[in-house]
Amino acid sequence: VLFLQYGDETRRVHITHELSSLDTLHALVLHMFPQKLTAGMLKSPNTAILIKDEARNVFYELEDIRDVQDRSVLKIYRKEPVYASYPVAAAAAAHLANGDLR
Repeated sequence: VLFLQYGDETRRVHITHELSSLDTLHALVLHMFPQKLTAGMLKSPNTAILIKDEARNVFYELEDIRDVQDRSVLKIYRKEPVYASYPVAAAAAAHLANGDLR
């Protein structure tokens, strides 16, 4: 059993085979959140998969698939600023960042 979190949703997943790679984990995440995530989003440098260290009650970035064990809690974390999803706001922010007050 794994617990996958994205946004305010948590899904419990019963897996029948060992996760052998991050690509396998990405496929599982996409299957569980098909309306919210895409393969491109998961592969983006602005997205991280975090795993919970239960002993310390903190999340850290998953680097080794072998860290995923039964009952692991994995969180998909988007590092992008909120305004990046809105072209007009992103364009305005780019103008401001460049000192353009138009």
